[in-house]
Amino acid sequence: MATTFMEHLHNAFAWSELTDVNEYGCYQRLLLENGCSIRYTRCRDGKMPFYIILFNAKSEYIFELDLSMLTYHDDIYQWHLRKPKNADTLAAISAELGEEVDFSDEYVSQVKSLKDLLRKVRFNHSKFCS
Repeated sequence: MATTFMEHLHNAFAWSELTDVNEYGCYQRLLLENGCSIRYTRCRDGKMPFYIILFNAKSEYIFELDLSMLTYHDDIYQWHLRKPKNADTLAAISAELGEEVDFSDEYVSQVKSLKDLLRKVRFNHSKFCS
C-alpha cells in the first residue's frame, strides 16, 4: 500500500501521533509533541479537497497549505507558497524565507492545469483514510 503524504509527515516528526478522523471535513490529524496539530482536510465546502492546515496547541488556526500547488515535472517536485493574507503569518514566513518571488510561467501553467483537473474530478475521501 502506498504511503500517504500524512504518513510521510508522521515519519518525519518524532513522537507524533497520526489518527484517522473522517469527521467535519477532516480526513486525518497529526498531533505533534508540542501540542500543535497538522490536519489533512477539505476546504471551501469540499470544492478544494486537498489542504494541510496547521493549528497550535489550543486548536487555533495558524496557516494552510494548498496541496494543489504541488507539481511534479522532470523528476522534480515544486511546491510554492502563496503570499499569506494574514499580516502576522506574512511577517513570520518572510523572516524565515526572505522576500517573495514571482512564480515562473511554467509553474503557473502546471498549477492551473492541476486545479482545472481537480474541479472536474469527484473524490471518495474515505479512501484516503482507510
